[in-house]
Amino acid sequence: AAATGSLGKRMDKEILRDYELDIIVKAWRDEKFRKNLLKNPKKAIEDEFGVHVPEDMEIFVHEERDNSLHLIVPSLPSNFSSESLTDDELRDVIGGVLAVGHLGRLSNKKDRERLKDLQNENEGLKTSIDQLKRELASVDKKSPKSEK
Repeated sequence: AAATGSLGKRMDKEILRDYELDIIVKAWRDEKFRKNLLKNPKKAIEDEFGVHVPEDMEIFVHEERDNSLHLIVPSLPSNFSSESLTDDELRDVIGGVLAVGHLGRLSNKKDRERLKDLQNENEGLKTSIDQLKRELASVDKKSPKSEK
């Protein structure tokens, strides 16, 4: 579902993260929006979603390409201490902070792992569909055309 907001609603970082997937979907479907988003992220988001992004909030939009990888290292929360956590526990916390694919919003590791499994299965199904389409196209090319 597309995110909507009321004009003048003050956006904070967490609310903006709720819009993240909708922004990406819109950018993939609407070339003009994508170009505006890359050029002036605040204005593009405000215009499209009817929200106000505070002037003191910086938004950086990077277009990742097939041969590039953008890593985001979130700032360490001021009231957080990682000393008592195992590496796996810290990965779970970081997963919640990053909101990559919004996996961090799922409450426990088992749910996140299940979602990852479903995403991988979905990608496998897409690959299988693409292969079947190629095979069908190949068969169509080889089969004699029927004349009416």
